[in-house]
Amino acid sequence: MSVIVKSSKEPYLVMPEGLLEQLALRDGDEVRVVVKDDTIHLSRIAAFLQLQGSLGDDDKFDEAMNLLQRKWREWQALGSA
Repeated sequence: MSVIVKSSKEPYLVMPEGLLEQLALRDGDEVRVVVKDDTIHLSRIAAFLQLQGSLGDDDKFDEAMNLLQRKWREWQALGSA
């Protein structure tokens, strides 16, 4: 499969419907994007975020959530520069 790359100031990754289906993703799903060499890796974060309620009193989990939120803000700031 080949796709065309376009730039945007918005923090969205737009994919063809067929690719969404292959990856079992839906519109609005949140993913973490990691670029390593010339490869893009996607990982779902929704399942991790759902743990927030059940692990609300876990200090290590709170640290991980804070790190995730900080990295998300840093990534968004890079796109707006």
